[in-house]
Amino acid sequence: MTHPNQIELAPLLDRLTPGAHILISGDDGHLCHALREAGMVVSACCDAIPAAMTASARGGVPVRAVPLHRMSSIVPFDGACRIGGEHHWHADLRALRALLKAGAPLLVLGTPPAGEPPEWHREGAILFHD
Repeated sequence: MTHPNQIELAPLLDRLTPGAHILISGDDGHLCHALREAGMVVSACCDAIPAAMTASARGGVPVRAVPLHRMSSIVPFDGACRIGGEHHWHADLRALRALLKAGAPLLVLGTPPAGEPPEWHREGAILFHD
């Protein structure tokens, strides 16, 4: 499945089953919509209120106006997609270790810094925490 902006979602969807709960950070709403259509349960966050409002309107889900590295959840997510560059990269990865189930896939879209912290490993377009 390809996202309307030509993002290949197969690396993430191949590792999940319908009904999986996905966390999306930094989306404009199109990815939320595409993943919902693929049968996923979507939660999302954006750094600012205007971005969250746009993503919510386009994606059809409530979007929290909170940076990813400040997110909290009682129930861990089955997978995640982080859209963005280097800003808050390491803080976001620390937060995702607590937010994701062990071995859950993280699709990284954007330009993160080269290399991953030692507690993460890459398989193609997907990161996993150890």
